Amino acid sequence: MSRTSRKLGADAFLAAIPRKRIPQTPQSRRRIIFGAVLVSFVLSILVVMFAYTLAYAGWGPGSLPGLVNRGGRSGPAPLGDRLGAMFFHICLWILLILFIRQVIRHRLVAPKVAIDQNGVWLTRGRMIQQGLPWAEIAAVNVVGPGAQTRIGPEAASTPFIEVFPVNRAEETGTPLSARLVNAHPTAPGLRGKRYVIELLEPPPQELTATLNRFAREKHLVA
Repeated sequence: MSRTSRKLGADAFLAAIPRKRIPQTPQSRRRIIFGAVLVSFVLSILVVMFAYTLAYAGWGPGSLPGLVNRGGRSGPAPLGDRLGAMFFHICLWILLILFIRQVIRHRLVAPKVAIDQNGVWLTRGRMIQQGLPWAEIAAVNVVGPGAQTRIGPEAASTPFIEVFPVNRAEETGTPLSARLVNAHPTAPGLRGKRYVIELLEPPPQELTATLNRFAREKHLVA
């Protein structure tokens, strides 16, 4: 299972998929705790920097504990220093706004499944979140609306794409592992535990053509 932030190629096939709730695992809980601690630490530093730069630009070092001018005085700072502090303060605001904008865009962009010359991926827009390269995929099966399948309706609804891994799949609390389903394999020699990626719309002919172009030997044909 690969996690990457690279972008897709221009010839990649993309299809909309429903959002999936990620089940909590000890590994995912550790990631959440670590992320919360890291974000809290960074935010505390930013708050201090925001306060100090604004106070220095507005009232000079006399308003800040432990801060003095280059000349050793605690009175008003030179105009150039105060303008520099204000410029730094504005830059902090710009960085913060850009970060928040990126996070919101990432959350609002609909998830998609993508297939390109490198493998099968879950994406946000054209940015890869997670997926499997072709070397780690044993087979891919496309199931159309209402087609017969060995997967029960409580696990996944057609249409969907089945991705059979070469190695045993593990529950890791990630977007890809949230789509793990264990059922009787579709063909002999494949693992029962595979990734089932539901589609919001019936699979177009382009999907079949893309699979045949990039991995014909791995494409299961009914």
